[in-house]
Amino acid sequence: MTYTLSFRTKHNYDTTKIGITIPVEPAYGTNFVQVDSKLDTGATFCIFERAYGEMLGLDEESGTKMLVSTANSTFEAFGHWLTMTALGFQFDAMVYFAADQSIKRSACLGDEVLLTNREYA
Repeated sequence: MTYTLSFRTKHNYDTTKIGITIPVEPAYGTNFVQVDSKLDTGATFCIFERAYGEMLGLDEESGTKMLVSTANSTFEAFGHWLTMTALGFQFDAMVYFAADQSIKRSACLGDEVLLTNREYA
């Protein structure tokens, strides 16, 4: 039996880099920033480096505090409801920003986003 998959959006990513990188645009009010983020469907949340929250004009510590555990580390992050645009889709999501400025990696489209926005999953 043969099945055919079709998708509304196609994204070509750099296969020479580790992981899949996608362009995302978090927005807070009229402020937005363009971020190259790793696509991580196994992640629970979208997490961005602190500098992006500062660029958006957020008071990061006023957000929802959470302790994030990964295979490599545990760190504190603060969540804020933002409008996200990725690959032509726009949705609202709780997005977290690492408290520690030394964390320089962003990962997006975790379970929280995919389950909240089922029409994109």
